[in-house]
Amino acid sequence: MSDALQSQWARLAGFIVGYQATWITDIGLKTGLFQEIADADDGITEADLASRLDFDPRYVQLWCRSACVYADDAVRQLSRRGYRARRLEDGFPEWKQAGLPVAVGDGG
Repeated sequence: MSDALQSQWARLAGFIVGYQATWITDIGLKTGLFQEIADADDGITEADLASRLDFDPRYVQLWCRSACVYADDAVRQLSRRGYRARRLEDGFPEWKQAGLPVAVGDGG
């Protein structure tokens, strides 16, 4: 692959990632997902989040997993909009391994 083609591909890939992060952020803001997560002092499961907002649990699960993939870009988008946002250093596996509390849903 030529240097010019590699450069164009890298630029296109950056646009795609930025678009996805913007889309995830927009959905989270417009639907109240971010607000509901922020209001849950002790954290919230995907199932509880879906229940509180009367959303299909599969939709919430997809959004949560997508938000994790694009978290760095989503944090930048939220920060630009005036929200206090940060990416956690560790993820779920590290949380569980540390013996911290974990809520288990029904998989719905």
